[in-house]
Amino acid sequence: MQDCRALVMPSRTPEPFGLVAAEASLSGLPVILSEQSLLSKDFSEHNLGFRCNTETPAKIATVLADVAALPADQVKAMSERAHAGTAGIAMVPDDWIEHLIALYQGGKTHDAAA
Repeated sequence: MQDCRALVMPSRTPEPFGLVAAEASLSGLPVILSEQSLLSKDFSEHNLGFRCNTETPAKIATVLADVAALPADQVKAMSERAHAGTAGIAMVPDDWIEHLIALYQGGKTHDAAA
C-alpha cells in the first residue's frame, strides 16, 4: 500500500458507509469513491479523496487518469489530511438515518443526485 496513489472503491450500488474507505483514509491513503457511497460527499468536501461516476468504464478511467496526473505534493497533502483524522468523515446520526431509510425505500436523498 505504500506505493499506491489511492484506493478505488467503484461500487455501482449504494454503499451505506464504507468502512474500507474510512480505514484507508485514516491510514493516509486518498480514496476514490463511487458517487453511490454515502461517504463520497464528505471525502470530496474535506479533500480526502474523489467522487467518481461509475456508470461506465470510461467515466471511471477519466477519474483514474486525473488522479494519476496529480502532482506528488497535492497527493501528499491529501494523504496527510486523511491520516490526521480530523476531517470528520461520518455523517451525523440524523443524516445517516435519512439516507439509509431512502436507500431501503429505493428513493433518493437531497444530495444523492449531486
